[in-house]
Formats: sequence, structure tokens, C-alpha cells
Amino acid sequence: MPQLEPAPWFSMLTVSWLIILLLIMPTIMFYQTQNTVSAQQATKPKQPTWTWPWH
Repeated sequence: MPQLEPAPWFSMLTVSWLIILLLIMPTIMFYQTQNTVSAQQATKPKQPTWTWPWH
């Protein structure tokens, strides 16, 4: 069963993760979002009561 022999695929897996973690992740983490998050009110505004004319 060739898939159980870790020599051919384990090195590729390790190199792939090293590329992702060392090169791509810092590049992605460098991006800044354009929208700034502002604090919202803790209380909801009071909604007018709903009138049920058919009831």
C-alpha cells in the first residue's frame, strides 16, 4: 500500500505548510480592512407599537 509509506508525501506536506506559514500568512495578515469598527449603542432604540386595525 503506497499511501502508507510516508516518505514521498510527508516531505511535500511539510514543505507546503512551511510555505503557507512563513510566506503567505504574514502577507495576508498585513492587509488592513478599509472599514473601521465603531462602538454601537448598548440599548436598542424604542420602536413604536404596532397597531392591528383588523383585530
